[in-house]
This record gives sequence, C-alpha cells and structure tokens, in this order.
Amino acid sequence: MSTLLELIPDRTQLTFREHKFFQHILNGAHPTDAAVLTFNVKNRRIGSIRASQTLSKFSIKLPALMESMGLTDEQDAKDLLRLRKAKTTKFFQHEGLVVSTRKVDDHSTQTRALELTLKLKGYLDDAPKVNVENNFSVIQHMREALREREERNKIK
Repeated sequence: MSTLLELIPDRTQLTFREHKFFQHILNGAHPTDAAVLTFNVKNRRIGSIRASQTLSKFSIKLPALMESMGLTDEQDAKDLLRLRKAKTTKFFQHEGLVVSTRKVDDHSTQTRALELTLKLKGYLDDAPKVNVENNFSVIQHMREALREREERNKIK
C-alpha cells in the first residue's frame, strides 16, 4: 500500500492549496470534501469537479487513490462478507415501553450485498437482456395481425 503523496510524480509541482487538498485526503476526507475545504468553492458539485481536476492534473486514478487510502480488494471482500451476515435489532414494546429486543437477519442489507457480489463476479448484469430476434418476430406478427384486421374491416 502506497501513500497518496507517493502517487504524485513530482511533489515540487504542488501549490500550497494542492498540498492542503492532499493533506485533507490523507487525513481521511473524501476528495469532494477536501476540495470544498481547500479551494473555497460554492457547493459540493463544484467541489467534486475541482477534486477531479486536481487528481487528474497529477494523473492519479481512482483505483490508486482508493488503494492509498487502504481500500484494497481484500478489505472490500471482508466488508462484503460482513454485510452478507448483517443483523438488525427488533424492539418489542408493551404500553409504550420496550419489553424485549431480538437480533434478526437484515434481509435488505444481505440481499444488496449478495447482488453486489454477483455483479462483481459477472453473474449478474445491470442491464436487462433483450432478445432482438424475438422482439423483431413479435413486431412482425403484430404487423401481420393489423393488416389482416384492416383487410377484414375493408371487406365488411
């Protein structure tokens, strides 16, 4: 794992504000937040643009930035595994007072983690699969049915 400053080829090129920007990131700030704090921008959207410009100026790509912040593939896999076993607490009350609690599976979180795992492994696509040949065939049948209907209406 490298540090963020090691990703910058020539650190002497850094201006005072750029150095401050990278220091905020090294202290755990999100790049957008670092840009808002450093460059005195009006809102987060502009901060996001400024962060992207600053990172691209030094040819820092997102995977390298994530690695420098400790977000490795191994850590991501551990987080996914933890989310696949997520629990939530259910509270049971009587007359306005909590009388007992119970830990139960958090199915919503577990389902999203499973979906993400399947997407990362390539088993699940974001886009629905469309069979063009079947769609074309359906359109042809619809056209033929409309023609037949028009012909029947002309005969009457």
